[in-house]
Amino acid sequence: MNIRNLGIASLVGAVISVFFSTVPFLNFTNCFCCAPYWAGAIFSVWLYRRLEGSLTVGRGVLIGLAAGVLASVVSLALSLFGLVNTAELMNKVQSVVSSNSNFNLPVQTGINFKCSIGVEFIFGMIGGWIGGMLFRTDKTVTPPTEPLKPLNL
Repeated sequence: MNIRNLGIASLVGAVISVFFSTVPFLNFTNCFCCAPYWAGAIFSVWLYRRLEGSLTVGRGVLIGLAAGVLASVVSLALSLFGLVNTAELMNKVQSVVSSNSNFNLPVQTGINFKCSIGVEFIFGMIGGWIGGMLFRTDKTVTPPTEPLKPLNL
């Protein structure tokens, strides 16, 4: 397994996942069983196969897992700067909530990150498994035993 190709494919899949799950109007694709997360992982597996030339289902799961973890890290980085959904919402809520309340932005962001990494981790593995099953190169194709006969119509 080439680590460079794994890194490139996982990073591209993570960027696709984050892009489609955070850009306004495109983030509605999350309503379809978190489609950006498993679709980004499937794309990562496809890209890895294009770069490497060979792929097994196990490698597909590993690539999807790496794409999910990288997507959660990129989401966290954007969230800390208040650029994506939950952090932006939390900043707005914190400005409305009084300073005497028990609301704590860093704690809420940490809880969001823990939930987010779990979702992205699981859907990345599922997407990697689906991509591994679709694009694997280790399946054997047996040629037909006798040639096909032409049809006499």
